[in-house]
Amino acid sequence: MRWTLSPAMLLVAVLAPQLFSEAQQSDKTLAASGRVSTTAEAVCMLRAVAAKHLDPKIRNPDYLAEKFVSAEVWRTSPYRNDPDRARSNPNYFWVNARTHHMDALLVDALSTGVTQVVNLGAGFDSRAYRFRERFATVRFFELDLPAMVAAKRERVVKIFGAVPDRVRSTRSCAMPATTGRSARSSSGKASRCTCPRPPT
Repeated sequence: MRWTLSPAMLLVAVLAPQLFSEAQQSDKTLAASGRVSTTAEAVCMLRAVAAKHLDPKIRNPDYLAEKFVSAEVWRTSPYRNDPDRARSNPNYFWVNARTHHMDALLVDALSTGVTQVVNLGAGFDSRAYRFRERFATVRFFELDLPAMVAAKRERVVKIFGAVPDRVRSTRSCAMPATTGRSARSSSGKASRCTCPRPPT
C-alpha cells in the first residue's frame, strides 16, 4: 500500500508496541499511574547505544538519544559501556532499522513541502529537534500521555534551555485510537488533559 501525503500535514505514528500492554498489566492504566513508559525509555536507550556504532552505515542517526535517556536508566544499562552486548537484544536491530526508515520517510515528505508533523505516542522521539535546522519552518505536534509529556518537556528544557516555539506538546489520558478524542496543544507547554471522564 502506498500512502499519499498531503503537503499540509504529515502524520507520523511512532507508537511503541508495548504502550497499551503496559497499561493492561494492572487495574491502573499507564496514564492513571503517572509513570513514564518503560518502553519509551528502553527504546530510547537502544537508539543511544546504536548511535555509538563504529560503522556509519549501521550507526543509528539519533545522536540526541543519549541526552533523552534518563540518567538512572543510562547509568544502570548493561549496554552503556558495552555497546556490542546490545546486539544480543532482539529489539536492537529492529529499533535501529525503524529509526533509519522513519527518518528517510520524514525527510522525503518534508522535502516535498510538508509543513507540519503530528507525532502520536511521541515518547522520547527526537526528530523535532534533530531536524530543526534542516527544516527550520516545519512545526511539530507531539501527543502522548501526561507523564510522558511532562518528562520529555523537562528533558528538552535541560538539553536546549527551552522548548522550541515550533514544537507543541499535547497530553492525553489515552491515545486517540482508544478514546477517539484529541487534546488541545499550547505553545511549548503541555496542554490541559482532555481525556473523557470515567463512567459513574
